[in-house]
Amino acid sequence: MTWYKDWFNSENYLRIYSHRNQEEAERLVELIAKSLKLKINSSVLDMACGAGRHAITFAKLGFKVTAVDISQLLISEAKKSAEQEDVELDFVLSDILEFETNKKFDLVVNLFTSIGYFDNDEDNYAVIKKAYDLLNDGGYFVLDYFNKDFLLKNIIPMTIFSENGTRITQNRSIKGTRIVKKITIENNGASEEF
Repeated sequence: MTWYKDWFNSENYLRIYSHRNQEEAERLVELIAKSLKLKINSSVLDMACGAGRHAITFAKLGFKVTAVDISQLLISEAKKSAEQEDVELDFVLSDILEFETNKKFDLVVNLFTSIGYFDNDEDNYAVIKKAYDLLNDGGYFVLDYFNKDFLLKNIIPMTIFSENGTRITQNRSIKGTRIVKKITIENNGASEEF
């Protein structure tokens, strides 16, 4: 199993990104929907939906949403949130590269930098190709990714976060053309790295 499958199924993932809230997701989804002038009932595929913040927001705006993620933990969280928000959408537990459907979509999104985890660029390209293949004619693919120039000037090499006896250290660097982030989680003498 590759590292990211373990990482996205870790409770610590939700802890580290707890500052990424619903309000932020709503602003981004509204920007996308408004900029693309999507009609209500348009079909949306959220590739790598995580805990469902964006997918649920699209559903609340009246879109037909399919949300795919590799993490059982995150899909479970997303389903709970959808129930709390009283919206219906289809959740699919799958690696996006293995995801199969006969549906086509008016919009495919890959948000919160949910691409680039593969060891080779061929697999990263395959995600983009999959998005293209799943689009209706005239559909849109929205990819959220780092701004390289901004990142080169503003990368934060290390952050440390402590809460309830858990210490999380994030080390960030750029090696060649890749961003490398090492996350160390220490709790009661035990240490875990991603």
